[in-house]
Amino acid sequence: MRISKQTKKTTLAQQGRYLLICLLSMLLLFLAGSVLILNRTQQQVYEQLEEISKLYTDELDHRFFRISRNLFSTVMDSSNPDSAFWKYMDLMEKDQYEEYVIT
Repeated sequence: MRISKQTKKTTLAQQGRYLLICLLSMLLLFLAGSVLILNRTQQQVYEQLEEISKLYTDELDHRFFRISRNLFSTVMDSSNPDSAFWKYMDLMEKDQYEEYVIT
């Protein structure tokens, strides 16, 4: 009983070429995947930064609105006739602009 070997023999140089082609194709595949992942991550970071900055500016707008509303209600409080604002308003109503400007 003889077993015949009918395998194709390749030289070491050919095997080296096949290995090099295989490694280069894998390297290119990994590089392309890395570039895609980095690009997507960069887009997500920009989106998150945009959302955070929008939230921050909205919060600042709300705080300034509350401050201005509070100041306006304090200045326009007619229950306190001794406030400087109402003194200036009385001077302006009496056409005493000179005292208003000096004050």
